[in-house]
This record gives sequence, C-alpha cells and structure tokens, in this order.
Amino acid sequence: MSPKWKKISALVAAGVFFALVVMALTFFRGSTPTLEEPRQVYIEGDTVSPTLALVPGPGAKGATFGDFRGKVTLINFWAGWCAPCLKEMPSLYKLHEKYQAKNFEVVTFNMDETPADGFAALERIAGKAPFPLYVGYEQAVFNHFPVEGLPFTALLNREGKVIYAQPGERDWMDAASQKLIEDLL
Repeated sequence: MSPKWKKISALVAAGVFFALVVMALTFFRGSTPTLEEPRQVYIEGDTVSPTLALVPGPGAKGATFGDFRGKVTLINFWAGWCAPCLKEMPSLYKLHEKYQAKNFEVVTFNMDETPADGFAALERIAGKAPFPLYVGYEQAVFNHFPVEGLPFTALLNREGKVIYAQPGERDWMDAASQKLIEDLL
C-alpha cells in the first residue's frame, strides 16, 4: 500500500473511531430534562413541598406531604420485581411498629407499572403492610426525588426537610439506622 493510501486509511479509521465515540457518549449520557419539563428534585437539606399530592394504594387515603408535618417521615420507593426492595420491607415494618407512637411515619411508593402486581408481591413476600401504601409510578412524587435505582429512601425531619436520601437496600433495624431515626425523634 502506498504512503498516500496509508494516510487515507488512517484518517478514515480515526474518523470512524471519532464517530463511534460521539455516538456512544450520546447514547450513554442519558436524557436530561428539557425546559418544558421543569422539576424540583429534593436532595439532602431541601424541604419537601407540603402540597405535593400522594396517590393512594391499599390501606391509604389521598394525602399530601403536609399531612406528615410534625412527624419524622421515612419515604421509600420500591417495586414488586425488585428483590432488594422486598428484602428491605420487613425491617421497615418493624421500624414502623417500633416508632409509630413517637410521631414517626413510613410512606412507601410502589413503582410497578401495574401497581396491583407490586402490592400483591409485597404481601406475598413480606406480609400485609402495617402502614399505608401509595402509588409512585408515573406520579409527580417520583419526579421530586433523585431516584436512580430501587429501593430508594429519604428521611424527612418534622419540618419536612430531607435529612437522608440514598439508594440501595438497608437494614432499618441495625444500630446506625436506629440512631439516625432516634436523633430526629
């Protein structure tokens, strides 16, 4: 191959490589909200709007976050297909039972596309929930928390300020979790 063709081949290869890198970055970057999709994402230190409405599931009634003001509130996003979510639920049940008399509330949001499936899976795996269950899939509440994976939990103080917001399964009955809750009560 002549030096001229070697140079052309190298330029073509570099161009193809560059195009692939640009396509990969575009694909893996993910979507970002457009100006037409304004949203407030609550992170640690933010106060949740008391007018943010909750869509009821089994054992729940319509509510807003304002209904929980004055209580320490644990918010948990979960799904029936999410094994870590279902594994975490018994510790949330126990946590609720231990602290409910001390103005503590557990508020969970089912993220299943078909909420009835998620609620059925939860009851089958962990038993009947001792707290009200809400629907989170395609609801406004989901857009206000930085949920990038399930389970996702946020803890609000009595004024509705986000004190803790983290993805992943947690044993809510371990010593560190108990201290986190008790320091707020």
